[in-house]
Amino acid sequence: MDKAFTNELDRSTEGRVFFQAIVSMAQALGMVVVAEGVENARQLELLEELGCHEAQGYHVGRPVPPGEMAVRLAAEATALAEHV
Repeated sequence: MDKAFTNELDRSTEGRVFFQAIVSMAQALGMVVVAEGVENARQLELLEELGCHEAQGYHVGRPVPPGEMAVRLAAEATALAEHV
């Protein structure tokens, strides 16, 4: 879902209703919905309530250079392996 729709989640009832309709259609079709432009905890909370579990945006993580992303992913993989 485009950021324009995500922005309306915590601003209006209509925004939430529209988003829920899209999530419901996607789930019925076996599709995954990714919400773009998630900028605050309330938006992320509403997305979870609506059944949308994929999100991207500044609240989830700021853009990083490719080299830094590789380091972060390696560190996360190491941490996960230590807990297994």
